[in-house]
Amino acid sequence: MNRIILMILISLLWNQDFSDAVINMNIGKINSYIQNASEKDYNEASVILLDNRGKYAVGVYQIILNEIGKNKAFENVFVKHADKYIMDERIYQFLLNHYSDINNKELIAFILRHNDGKIDYYKWCKIFYQKNILKNIADKSYAFNELDFYSNGIMYAKTGEIKYRDNLIRYDNASIRDLYNRNIFDSNKRKDLLEELLKKGRTGSFEDEILFMALTESNKDYSKYLKKEEKVYYQRMREAIKNNDILEYNYSGDSENIQAIQMASMLYTGNCEGYFVYRSESSEYMAIMEYLDMIRFLFISDISNFKKTASKQIVLENSLLDKMFIIKLILMTEFIDDGTFYRYYLLNNFQQMKPIIDIMAKNSPIALEMNYMFNTKYEYSFENKDSNSILMGILVDIQYNKKNPESLRYFIEKFPGHPILPLLMEII
Repeated sequence: MNRIILMILISLLWNQDFSDAVINMNIGKINSYIQNASEKDYNEASVILLDNRGKYAVGVYQIILNEIGKNKAFENVFVKHADKYIMDERIYQFLLNHYSDINNKELIAFILRHNDGKIDYYKWCKIFYQKNILKNIADKSYAFNELDFYSNGIMYAKTGEIKYRDNLIRYDNASIRDLYNRNIFDSNKRKDLLEELLKKGRTGSFEDEILFMALTESNKDYSKYLKKEEKVYYQRMREAIKNNDILEYNYSGDSENIQAIQMASMLYTGNCEGYFVYRSESSEYMAIMEYLDMIRFLFISDISNFKKTASKQIVLENSLLDKMFIIKLILMTEFIDDGTFYRYYLLNNFQQMKPIIDIMAKNSPIALEMNYMFNTKYEYSFENKDSNSILMGILVDIQYNKKNPESLRYFIEKFPGHPILPLLMEII
């Protein structure tokens, strides 16, 4: 009996000493206790560590967990207790590693159990994608929680599958807007996502994006998604482009969006001088205005300044496909430097482009793009072309989902040190 009482007293003293060490954040003493703990102490020690983890920075707490990880029996007990707690960044990685060592089924079950932790689910979902388990998580998760939201959002960004987009848009505009601003979607998926929201009448929070699409996609009519006054100016612009009219506007104190529409109206109808005067009086720097500033140089055939502003846009732009589109515009200037051509190019006006192509770029990647855009019959071959010609041809193929493995392989083999190659490898 005395021996049992002594053992209880020793255990109580151990727990108290260990608790004091944990509360006082004495890492050396904590690790010493962990190294010398007996199996009967594992449960109590785990609870003490978990209840007091909020005192510790993530990196410091990891030192303690590393020590526990040296003892599998202790680790198993700690995980059993930790699995009952709300996850945070101090313990999540440790438990992920533990279940990962068992098998993917146990790992995914653990991840799905803890869908409301105090962790950065966006960060972790990106990691899960790299580990090839995010699809299983997204397919088995359920609304509404951050794990479900980010897993479906990232799977949509990576695959473009409609089911992930539809799961994503069950969430509120503010959440989608936050993810949208992280620039994980390429231009096509951004448009697809936004257009689906527009179909459902959910235009709130996305006015700037709607305007950007309206002023950069001349082949679509976004009138119904714009506010009343904006719609009037936008429709006037479309009508002027259709009738080859030139629009003129004087700078006014109207809203930023109306200013942008007026500026775009002058650019697209050939009034680049009017744009310049208007722009010099405006101090606004919305994304669409920065884009218009860039293409103004292109439209006035100032290729040097166009390349400078385009290079800045490539650095600022997060979408790989959008980067590649700007790079493609830069490459196009190697074949045609006629600003009028580029105005018609961005307006999808083939009839006006055709005479210029026939004279200046009949056997170039520009002609190849015309084949895709307008089903024309220009002949084009990648043989005996320089790096710019081959690269632009590859970018055109990618843009129109006509990937040519032979041209890509040839480019990689012939130009292994090309500065665009790392971006190209990411996108393919």
